[in-house]
Amino acid sequence: MLYEVRTYTFAPGDLAEFERGFAEALPYRTQYSRLGAFWRSELGALNQAIHVWPYEDLAQRQAVRAAAAADPHWPPTHTAVLLNMESEI
Repeated sequence: MLYEVRTYTFAPGDLAEFERGFAEALPYRTQYSRLGAFWRSELGALNQAIHVWPYEDLAQRQAVRAAAAADPHWPPTHTAVLLNMESEI
């Protein structure tokens, strides 16, 4: 089992807009794999959304990401200004 932790940093005031788009698109994304966790920052580094996707292995991650990328509903649509994105496995 492995986990991909994705951290997005948005311009001040834009996190709620990202969350709206994420919530609308999530049912489509979870057809391919489940969401392990979703957090938003309120202390420390602000304006961040963190989500965690569990996978059996890197091959499953690659297959799931390819299938989700082909889905017109994913990634989420939003007008939030993304300042930084980090992905860790």
